Amino acid sequence: MRPVFGRLTRVLAVVFALAGLGAAYPAIGDSDASNRIILAAIAIAFLGIGAGLWMEFPWAWWAGFAVTAFTVVMSLVLKAPDGGGLIWPALLLVWMASAVVSWRRRAES
Repeated sequence: MRPVFGRLTRVLAVVFALAGLGAAYPAIGDSDASNRIILAAIAIAFLGIGAGLWMEFPWAWWAGFAVTAFTVVMSLVLKAPDGGGLIWPALLLVWMASAVVSWRRRAES
């Protein structure tokens, strides 16, 4: 499936960019060295996916979907206390809605 980009994808791009900035802030702040490396890698990945979604690259759509699904599944498996709240499951629903929109637009054309 080749994703069709639209408003939902732009929203997802902004969310990923904000998550990347959220990881970058403590990476350059007061955390210890091992956490800085992990947070910097997360920040780079999320900012890259956000930029790729904004520029409408298909790989970014698939990477974002994979990261979101992985986060939701791991929150459930590891029984994370906060589990990302409702944010990550809601994002997974937005990805699914984006996929449905893509399939519908492909069927119409």
